[in-house]
Amino acid sequence: VIENVINLLLMVAVPDIYYRPIKLYDSSIYYQTGFLVKLNLPELIGMFIIIFTIAVLAAVIPILNKARIKPNEILGEDKR
Repeated sequence: VIENVINLLLMVAVPDIYYRPIKLYDSSIYYQTGFLVKLNLPELIGMFIIIFTIAVLAAVIPILNKARIKPNEILGEDKR
């Protein structure tokens, strides 16, 4: 995508005589021509749900533990 955007901008900015498309990822010099990791939509949705649940629990559990303490107990403590 970035390569296409750069080449489109160059086509507009540079005269036709001097224009040469830029290749950011030239597959002829690399042995690996594709990406090793392929994610599909159900995997992404599952990861999002798990990460979101862990983040919410990491925030809610300490809040619920501290909510059990009454304010007068907190203010009445002598912390020396």
